[in-house]
Amino acid sequence: MEDRHNPTAVPSPIVPEEKPRSWYYKAANVMLWALPIINATYETAVVAMAVRDMEQEDNSNSFGLLAAISTFAFLQSLVFNGPPTVDGFKETVSICRSRKKPANWPTISKRKEIAAVMLAGTITSFAACTDFFSGYYFIDETPYDYGFANQVNLDGWSTLSTCTGVIAAFTTVFTEGISTYKTTRTQFAGEVIPYANTISKYSVKLLGYPLAIAGIAENLIEAYASMKTKLSPVSDLQKYGVMAISMPKSFSDLFFSGKRGIKAIDEFVGKLSQGCPAGTEVIAFFLAAGAACLVIIPQHSLTTTLLTSPETALPFSPPDIIIKILSWAVTLRSGVLRTQTLYPLFLYLSEAIEAKARATLTQLNDYCFPESTEPLHTAKEPLLDTKQVDTQGDSDISPSSREQKPDSQDIAITIHTEQHQTNQHTKTSYVTNNPHVLFKQNSPKMMTSNQTIQNDGAATTTAPLPSLTPTYQ
Repeated sequence: MEDRHNPTAVPSPIVPEEKPRSWYYKAANVMLWALPIINATYETAVVAMAVRDMEQEDNSNSFGLLAAISTFAFLQSLVFNGPPTVDGFKETVSICRSRKKPANWPTISKRKEIAAVMLAGTITSFAACTDFFSGYYFIDETPYDYGFANQVNLDGWSTLSTCTGVIAAFTTVFTEGISTYKTTRTQFAGEVIPYANTISKYSVKLLGYPLAIAGIAENLIEAYASMKTKLSPVSDLQKYGVMAISMPKSFSDLFFSGKRGIKAIDEFVGKLSQGCPAGTEVIAFFLAAGAACLVIIPQHSLTTTLLTSPETALPFSPPDIIIKILSWAVTLRSGVLRTQTLYPLFLYLSEAIEAKARATLTQLNDYCFPESTEPLHTAKEPLLDTKQVDTQGDSDISPSSREQKPDSQDIAITIHTEQHQTNQHTKTSYVTNNPHVLFKQNSPKMMTSNQTIQNDGAATTTAPLPSLTPTYQ
């Protein structure tokens, strides 16, 4: 808009008002969250199945433990896969509509772009196929594991299992698929992701990369077990073929979960090297680690069962020491990822509780130890509000020439100055609403002076003083 007072001002650009979102856009955005919610339900069923197997081995049945583990597993999966799924879907739709890559993406040649699309597309296709069988397998086996197969319609349950597998496949496309494509383009562009510091760099190499390799083995084992159960390969050639189909799932998870695990270790070590973190951060970390440990309790048992059970075992039998090391490595990797995922949730809760506690303590302190709220100076006028009247002539101050206030009392100060050299007599009058009058000594031009101060009925005092010029603050 133009400035009328400044014609030379540059007019500010007119920002168009954002149009309100239509109802079907909002509905689609809400329905889009159905994908990670159903996928979280499927992953919770996997954890619950592992808990069930662990309880059968120990001949125990604890519903409370099962409920707690299932709740934390559902929250972790929803937070871990929810935002990437929604953002990946929106980003894919935006690229297809505009036919342009986002501005923050690295620029690569056309050949490298085609290679990245083909490589990421191939890996994502096999990974989605594998996750379809995984989702179908774990949901379809739930009635038999918990003993309610006779109470449900198995055909309807099979349809539900199929829908769960399809949703798991779509979730893989918009999470691991998009991450695989971005990582491939980044590698082709030659970009290097920096570390927080030198200590975190070596921590990632010593701990992050081995855990990423353990994640590759974990996804290969779970994908092969689910596909083998449903496809039922007989010969060794068929088993190795199923294993080859399951292999791309491991790489897609490496580009998604593996990267996030490495980033978690980098950020954690970098944060510790900067100094002692805040109290809420420490509390949130231990709460998240405790919840993660609760969820990964059955992870070790699940990996061992999948590697040793005849129905889900690999075509070759690894040594027992390899099975133990791999099981614990997979458990540790799962704990790192779940801690990283649950940490923001517990940090938010810790900060909210701290803010509420501080507010409560402040109110309690104000109630127990009330402070005086009266201001030290309530006058709106300056503390020393003075008004000088005619200093040239011999004039007095009349009450009509002053601004009287109902609650104030004026003090009239009359200063008589006698000069012996020039025999000139001057009289200067001042009026003020405040008795605090400061005098500043002027350069002496007179030999002697007498000062008389009169104050409405007060005694008159005369004393020899040097020449003074009244000033006020």
